Amino acid sequence: MPLRALKECRQGSLQRIFNLFLFAVRWIGETHTILENSIEITATNNVSVCDSWIIATAVAANSTRMHKDPGFQRLNRTVKLTQLPYKKGKT
Repeated sequence: MPLRALKECRQGSLQRIFNLFLFAVRWIGETHTILENSIEITATNNVSVCDSWIIATAVAANSTRMHKDPGFQRLNRTVKLTQLPYKKGKT
């Protein structure tokens, strides 16, 4: 990769990280509790490992999981959920 392209790529990455700090973002690291809850959620709810990790993190942080997937509604006893509206189809 040419040096100029590498600098532009790095600058773009730094700008995205900077932009995150403009929002109310709270960094949550991985914990043993999140790992255990993720494993249980995956095993008992037929969701992907990624989705179970996000849900377990939301539970640990006492946060709300926002989604557009109606399949998540079955997890409403596990995590607080907010369903977002679907995008209207193109006509």
